[in-house]
Amino acid sequence: MKYIRKITVALIIFIFFAALAIGAGVMFAVRNVNISYLDYGSENGETVSEMKKSVLDNFRGTLISFVNEDDVKKCLPDGYVLISFEKVYPCTLNFTVKERREVFAEKTESGYNIYDEDGEFLRSSENYFNKKDGAPNVIIETADKCDTAHAAASFKRNFNSLRSSVEKIIKTSAQTSFDDDKCVFILRCGLKIEVKGSVLFEEKLGRAAEVFATLSGEQKLGGTIYCYTAIDGNSVRATYENAV
Repeated sequence: MKYIRKITVALIIFIFFAALAIGAGVMFAVRNVNISYLDYGSENGETVSEMKKSVLDNFRGTLISFVNEDDVKKCLPDGYVLISFEKVYPCTLNFTVKERREVFAEKTESGYNIYDEDGEFLRSSENYFNKKDGAPNVIIETADKCDTAHAAASFKRNFNSLRSSVEKIIKTSAQTSFDDDKCVFILRCGLKIEVKGSVLFEEKLGRAAEVFATLSGEQKLGGTIYCYTAIDGNSVRATYENAV
């Protein structure tokens, strides 16, 4: 009887923990997926539905703690990138996706390599025209595509445009300790904006935008706005020089 009692108690404890584990598994299993979609036109409801279905097909019933960001990335279709990922316990996955938008083109021996706004490779092409709208992409001459993409993003924040304004971006690294990195924006109107040095880059472009706003239509057809750090090292300057 003594042994039967011990076995009964052990069986009851086992059943209790098994039920507890099953209950926890049901409670913390993925059941809901919410997607925030960043597009550059109208939201594509069909694409969002396909993403949600893909994630649920792969992870419905899976313990939410076992699902990670890399797992979700594998469920996204080509042309989309995961921006944020969040687990909302007990059973919901929230994430934000963005459509990869082509912005840059780099000349090659056989044509052009096309890159998205983050400087990541998208495709090869015979020309530098945007596949979505047919307008020219921004030509880049640089060794670091991602760094140039950051510089372009800064330009867009300060000038409220990029592809419609900038024809080419040339970014070069300093060759000696006496030299500085340079980033040159060649605008479609004919003007150049040369940013010297990577320190206070955003502030330099902000000052360039202020100078640009003061130029006449004729001045914008040529010349250069030079942006640089002042001697004190804490402030920036921007000056316009007409084409010779």
